[in-house]
Amino acid sequence: MKPGYVTLLLLALSSAPTFAQTGLITGVAVDQSTQEPLPQANVQILGSPFGTSTNLEGKFVLAGVPVGVYQIRASLIGYEPIVVNDIIVATGRPTDLRLQLVQSAIGLEGVEVRASYFQKS
Repeated sequence: MKPGYVTLLLLALSSAPTFAQTGLITGVAVDQSTQEPLPQANVQILGSPFGTSTNLEGKFVLAGVPVGVYQIRASLIGYEPIVVNDIIVATGRPTDLRLQLVQSAIGLEGVEVRASYFQKS
């Protein structure tokens, strides 16, 4: 065997465990009452740097997530944020979620507008 092939084979074998220790979380965020997809919802793994936003169809993908058990938080303006516990990420198969957010009323305080005359100086 040529020395270049041996080096390439050793490099491939040494990096294989790194790839095998991550998983994939996929899913969709929907409105709980209408089941319509929610675009631009924020989805994040609590306590980690992993996070993303949903696309126009409400779908999201979190790739390269280390194998483990996580809490997923989803939020969107006009909806109550939710936290889903005990999400298991394993190798070999994606973890698929359906995140159902409940609409919330956004209360705003009244605004008072007063008109006055301008003064020339």
